Parts: sequence; C-alpha cells; structure tokens
Amino acid sequence: MDRLTALRAPLAVVALVVLTVVAAARVVLGLSEVVTVGGSRAVAAARLAPNAGDAALTVLVGVLVAACFLGPVVPARRRLAVWGTVLTVVSLAATLVALGLTDLTVAGWNLVWSLPDLAVPVVVGLALLALARPEPGRQEQQALTQDAAGPAPEPEPEPDPDLQPSWTEDTAAGAVWSRAGDAARGAPAQGWGTSGGAGWPPSVPPELPAGRAEDQAPTDRT
Repeated sequence: MDRLTALRAPLAVVALVVLTVVAAARVVLGLSEVVTVGGSRAVAAARLAPNAGDAALTVLVGVLVAACFLGPVVPARRRLAVWGTVLTVVSLAATLVALGLTDLTVAGWNLVWSLPDLAVPVVVGLALLALARPEPGRQEQQALTQDAAGPAPEPEPEPDPDLQPSWTEDTAAGAVWSRAGDAARGAPAQGWGTSGGAGWPPSVPPELPAGRAEDQAPTDRT
C-alpha cells in the first residue's frame, strides 16, 4: 500500500502527459486541415472529434489526480489539478468545434453520440477545478498563526556618536572624598579612582584635627 501511495504522483503525471499529447494531436491536426487551402471540413471535424479512449483517459486522469489529495500530502497536487483542468477545457473545446464543422444533416445524431464525450470532460474538469482551489481553512489557520506570532521585533538603533560622552574612563577617574565636608575643607582625598579597577579603596584615612586640616593643603597626584 505504501508503494502505491508513493506512485500516485508519478502515475498522475504519466496520464496527464498522455492526455496532453492526445489533445495536442487533435487540435493541431484538425486546425491544420481547416487552414489548409482546399481542406475538407469533414476531415477536420473527424480529427477534432474525440477518440474512443479519450473519455476513459480523462476519467483516469481525474482519479489519479484526486488520489494525490488523499493520505500523505503531495506537494504538487494543486498544479496537477490545474493541468488536468486545462486539458479538459481543451478537449471540450475541440469536441464543440468538431460538432460545428459537421454537416447539418448528421450534426444532430453526432451530438447525441457525443454526449458522453461532452459530459466526461465537464464533470472531471469541475472536480479538478474544485481541488485546485486553495483550502480556506488552511489560509485562515496561517493567518491566525501569523497574528499569534506578532510582528517581528525591530532592531535596536545604533548609538549616535554625536550623543556619546566626550570623556573617557581615564579622564573620568580622579580623587574621591567620602564626605563633601572633607573636600570643602581641603582634606586629603580618600583615594584615586582608576579606569577598569575593581572600585574605590574601601579604607578611610583617619581624620586630621580641624586646625591642622585647615593649615595643610591638598596634595595633587598624577
């Protein structure tokens, strides 16, 4: 059963190719007889008319293409359905032209005998056309999936170099006091910050007496 399932698409393609060759032969041979000087309308009608096995071949194409929609999904199933629909339209048009080229005395009887050749392409073509249409449920499911996913996040803008600070970490490092009053009195700095360091020194130097703190000037370090 698995082998037959895998052969659905290849068999459908083979049947479509054969039906394409038959339809092309009917149209080319029939129209060449019509456009040829001195061509016979009866011969053109006979060439455009369907053969005995055209209806059976059309039904076979419809069954094989429809089988591609059952079971495991065949990726090209809708394209095969469109291909078969086009062939049924060509076959139906050729049959109608053949009836139009037939002599009026026998056209009525030819129409009666051609009813199966007209009905089969119509039925198969409508079925394949229905299969070729996209599934509305699948489209709605895809739309819901896209809505649930939400819009794609926008990439963060690159920083503007004009808005970046003009100083670096080296120039930003300097003396630090633990209290603002020490800095105002000119007391020695607690420490000097450095770029890339682990932080300011945790140790706090002992406070100097008020009199000596006023006399002692801060010492700059480089």
